[in-house]
Amino acid sequence: HGLVENEEGTVVQNHHSPSVVINNKVESNKSFGRTLVRLSSNTDYTRRDETLEALPYLQEVSADRLRTRNRLSTTVRIKRTDLSLNADANADIENFTSYLSDTDSTRNDVNWKEYEMRLTPSWLYKPFDGLSLQFSTPVAMKSISSKNRVSAGEFDRRYLVVHPDIYARWRLNYKWSLNADANRYTSFSGISDAYDGIIMRNYRTFSSGSIHENRTDNSNAQIVFRYSDVMSGFTSEVGGTVWKSTSQLSSGTVMTGNVIRTVTYDMPNTSSGYRLNASVGGRSQKLSTTARISFEWDASRYEYYSQGVLIPTDVKRLSVKPYLNSNIRNRAVLLYQGTISRDRLSSQTMDAKPVITIQQSATLNIILGSHTIWSINGSHYYNDRLSGDDTNMLFMNSFVSYKTGRTEVILEGNNLFNTSRYRTESESGIMTQVYEYFLRPRSVILKILFSIR
Repeated sequence: HGLVENEEGTVVQNHHSPSVVINNKVESNKSFGRTLVRLSSNTDYTRRDETLEALPYLQEVSADRLRTRNRLSTTVRIKRTDLSLNADANADIENFTSYLSDTDSTRNDVNWKEYEMRLTPSWLYKPFDGLSLQFSTPVAMKSISSKNRVSAGEFDRRYLVVHPDIYARWRLNYKWSLNADANRYTSFSGISDAYDGIIMRNYRTFSSGSIHENRTDNSNAQIVFRYSDVMSGFTSEVGGTVWKSTSQLSSGTVMTGNVIRTVTYDMPNTSSGYRLNASVGGRSQKLSTTARISFEWDASRYEYYSQGVLIPTDVKRLSVKPYLNSNIRNRAVLLYQGTISRDRLSSQTMDAKPVITIQQSATLNIILGSHTIWSINGSHYYNDRLSGDDTNMLFMNSFVSYKTGRTEVILEGNNLFNTSRYRTESESGIMTQVYEYFLRPRSVILKILFSIR
């Protein structure tokens, strides 16, 4: 339940989503000399009945899903070589219905079936100590079918896909190591992309998929150099990643007043990017402290449709992430972690000013006795796109826990600074979204927990 304030007044949203999940998992391992055979099976059934009310709309959704994952694998070791073979049999069967109004364009009744048979031969070779080479080539036969009984949209496809993956790890000495990996794989859309009737996501956002299946071809490669000195506790790392993704379908938005509709277009779509990262840190046994700082540069390009027009968008992000974990004389533990980011988004229609954001939190756990812990947590958020008191936001929570036997008593204080609201702002290339959340006032809660074990 929630209230949303916008330019047109107050919108009441009520969301109810009860579900039932039944799961069965089986695992078995057995050795025959140098050969190891493993069997695993995981099957679950989920039933979900959901209602979303955002006046004047009321949406009802029902979904039944049966999913099973089964694998038989074996490994044979011959001197410095491990030969493995995995055989997988998977299935997903789901029925999805939704009702928003009496018109066909706002109703769905979809039956989705997906079956997969996959063989994965793998070869691991260690020519000498310190070097490992692995190559695997999963080969899968997939069958995907979908039928929407409302719109009569349907498809039934068969695919043969190969996912090559090569990995190398070379430990040059006891301090230096090199990891490299390159792979290519294909993913397919699920039932959430198969319905072409309109679905309400919230009071102002609606979406619809496509009667056509979406196939996405992905490829990426990465390399990482690591240095680790066990004696001094010093560690460092530098690496890079490149990736590319090509899809048969594209997504976009159409805005009508304050209403946003996400749609799917039968047009190809390509996105790509690269990432550079580095980190340095260390561990002091004498001070019982671990400290680390990480740097990351991420650049990517996406293609997106707005009002039916293709808009290639570039996103660049520079981030710094400090981290500290310290055990203070075995009486207290201090944990600090933060992220300082500079984001810039540009497209054919805009070149936004860089946004500086800071997110950091610190937690101090103090041991008051053999049964008592006092915990204090503080968080700080900074966004230079916001103004006034919203630029810097501070939050603090604390609790005292006393545990004896099977009983635990917790006295918890939330929002100790009594912050009344929290604002965020984000840029997507086609719009700027500002969200304002009204928070509960300062509160104190007494909890009593019992364990029957």
